[in-house]
Amino acid sequence: MNLFVIRASLLTGVLIFGGITYYIHSQAPPTWDGNVQTLTWAVLGIWGAITATLVVVGRMYRKADARDQRASLAIAGWALGEAAALMGGIHYFLTGSPQRYGYGLIIFVIALVMFPIPRDEGPRATR
Repeated sequence: MNLFVIRASLLTGVLIFGGITYYIHSQAPPTWDGNVQTLTWAVLGIWGAITATLVVVGRMYRKADARDQRASLAIAGWALGEAAALMGGIHYFLTGSPQRYGYGLIIFVIALVMFPIPRDEGPRATR
């Protein structure tokens, strides 16, 4: 149950951030005058690093024997997915373009699928 709460909290925070960003941009256009191209490349670079790390953590998760170890790796994977979604959210917040936020949410959902909540071992696991 605790892992479900952690997972739901991570997702809820990302969705609330996107909702607030949408509301802010519906009231007034973004006023950020920074370099959008540099921000986009930074987001893409961070997403690349997150994706590579997700692959490594995913392999470790599949090889893990103990439930506690799988739980720790699952939380790390979920946090990486959340980071990708938040990077897209930051891009959306600064530029007003929701496309990168959507891509970040896709990476987050992939992370949630890659790292299911570990089940207990033994007779209770079949319930």
